[in-house]
Amino acid sequence: MSSCRPPSHGGSRFTQGRSSRQALFAASLLLAAAATAGPAQAAGEREYQAQFLVQLRAGEDAATARIRIVQPRQRLKRLRLQMPEPAFSAVRGDGRVSREGDVVTWEVPARGGELRYETIITHRRNDKGYDALVTGRWAMFRLDDVFPPAAAVHTKNARGRGEVLFDLPPGWTSVSPYPPDADGRMPFVNPKRRYARPVGWALAGHIGARMDVIGPTTVRIAAPRDQGAPRVPMLALIRTTLPVLQEELSRVPPYLLILTAGDPMWRGGLSAPNSFFIHADRPLISENGTSTLVHELLHVLAPVLTQRDHDWIDEGLAEYLGLVVLQRGQLISPQRFDHAIATFRRRGAGVSSMVTPAASGPVTARAVAIFHDLDQELHRRGPAGSDIFELLRRMMQETEPLDIKRLRALAADIVGGKPVNALAASRVPGET
Repeated sequence: MSSCRPPSHGGSRFTQGRSSRQALFAASLLLAAAATAGPAQAAGEREYQAQFLVQLRAGEDAATARIRIVQPRQRLKRLRLQMPEPAFSAVRGDGRVSREGDVVTWEVPARGGELRYETIITHRRNDKGYDALVTGRWAMFRLDDVFPPAAAVHTKNARGRGEVLFDLPPGWTSVSPYPPDADGRMPFVNPKRRYARPVGWALAGHIGARMDVIGPTTVRIAAPRDQGAPRVPMLALIRTTLPVLQEELSRVPPYLLILTAGDPMWRGGLSAPNSFFIHADRPLISENGTSTLVHELLHVLAPVLTQRDHDWIDEGLAEYLGLVVLQRGQLISPQRFDHAIATFRRRGAGVSSMVTPAASGPVTARAVAIFHDLDQELHRRGPAGSDIFELLRRMMQETEPLDIKRLRALAADIVGGKPVNALAASRVPGET
């Protein structure tokens, strides 16, 4: 066993993204061993198990995390993990472990092993509250903050299967973006990555939850018991709006987790894969006709990758589509929809540049007006049935981050290859 101890001085918190018992580890070992026997032996030997456990302690900001690799023979050889101090400390494990700056390298033993470390959970986002918090009764955080990204070295054709495990104080329960199977386990796979770490929101503690099946999607809304969260009204809004998106999108997740809590959690909404957080005091539908809940739902179901200085595309599209979904679901009238668009148009009229890594209120407002005009133009000039959702589907298929030039090309393709007026430089300040 080797260890990698932190120096005494501090450092910057890890910020790339914002995550039962030991008996489950033993059970997983038995399952992994069984996978190497019988007719499926060849397929089983190409796989390895990656188990991710977080041990929470009531009232303590830090937690103990473990990454355990179970493999019948050497499949995963090395992990280079982004683990800046002091967010990650006391790193130690089986095999050789070394640190160079923010990067920890773990040489995984041929028959597997375990990497252990301490990680800080609680994190204050700004003066508006926390985006991760451990209290004496509950803990809310993102799994991708507990289990950092890593570059992995495998043998040929090797691929991992993951599982999330929680080691909790007595009386605590947990939920994560990975639905439990019949045995109460939380397995997951990522077809796009050979080494897959858990990502998305998680909640543990004395919690309450409401669940419903809406079309092909199981929706669970969970909150700490002492928060007075409006779980049933939130579920009612999802029951009305989610079917609209299911009809328009080719892919929807089979499971969606929504977490909510009051102060001192951050007073907004934060999305993650197959999950999102929203503050319990956010109105389901605001006076201006928009909905933070539906806005975050769109970020989860219809993620759009944009270049860093083009945040207006992602934020403005989600805000505009939220209005469209609310109107189609008959939750706001056509008159209320038109009034909202007019309000956004006035608020964004003075914006001098849309180019920014973090879209402000006026920039997002201007973006809503732009996407409304673009929606109208696509409907008018494109083939029958063309609208903003057709553009959205094409945007979601892009593998490289979008900028204004690519957005213009995608929109032009819908209307026969000619430029769209709504995205002209004169209509989008700061873009050429």
